[in-house]
Amino acid sequence: MKRKKRSNRSYVIGLLILLLAVATITILIYRSARNRNLIARQVAELQQHRISELEKEKQLNRDEIGPTGGEAERTRMARDLHDGLGGMLSSV
Repeated sequence: MKRKKRSNRSYVIGLLILLLAVATITILIYRSARNRNLIARQVAELQQHRISELEKEKQLNRDEIGPTGGEAERTRMARDLHDGLGGMLSSV
């Protein structure tokens, strides 16, 4: 009888240890998945932030270059018109 009780007690203790191990592994897997999702969200936010920063920088560059580039183009066209017109009048 004592042997049977001892056997049952060992069986119950073994099951409790197994249950505790499974619960611990489940908790660790859950926390790992949650951390991976958090990291993935943070990476996505950082990428979106970087994209918006690059777009702002691109817009600033466009604003800085735009008027200067347009002025240079107008100056070139005026010089071409003046030189071309002067050459034609000289030949006439």
